[in-house]
Amino acid sequence: MKEQKNINPLYEAFYIQSMKFNTASAINSLDILEEEFKKIPTKHTPEHMHELDWSLILNNLQNIIIQAGVISKYFWPIRNSHKWRGIQLRKSFDIKDNNPLKSRDLRDAIEHFDERLDCYLENSIHGIFLPEYIGSNLEHSNIPTHRFRAYYIDNMVFQLLDKYYEINPIIKEILKIHDKLTECMENGNLPKNST
Repeated sequence: MKEQKNINPLYEAFYIQSMKFNTASAINSLDILEEEFKKIPTKHTPEHMHELDWSLILNNLQNIIIQAGVISKYFWPIRNSHKWRGIQLRKSFDIKDNNPLKSRDLRDAIEHFDERLDCYLENSIHGIFLPEYIGSNLEHSNIPTHRFRAYYIDNMVFQLLDKYYEINPIIKEILKIHDKLTECMENGNLPKNST
């Protein structure tokens, strides 16, 4: 099979639609999170955190991470035979290699979560186990605490097993890409970045 070097302009709409599905899903989760976080007063206490729907928040944060991982693969394909596509899309969307979506952890979060869960649980871990947690990142005891999924409100970090994700930079990039994709849909093609 002949190696393709450019996305055929006739087929650009397929890439636009495919990526927009992922950005729209992440933005839908972001909207849900904003509604839930409106319940937190400016001067909040740990008790305020217990009034939130933790599962709803953590599910939507996890969805944002998953969608970011999928988007990442469009711009940084795993297989060498598809690298040309990533190069073209990064150029079109003006995405640099220091972009937070390039994180290998994002991809692993969706591709290898089952294996990471195995590894996390195979060690003889002991202490306090919290399947879900929302609040401050401060430890309150000398007993080890294991959090399956957590969101630390003070520094806006999402934890999934032993990985931590700064949410704001990821959301900013998803929003930026979504805006460009929306513009692409209106224009009918990928952006033509001159850089």
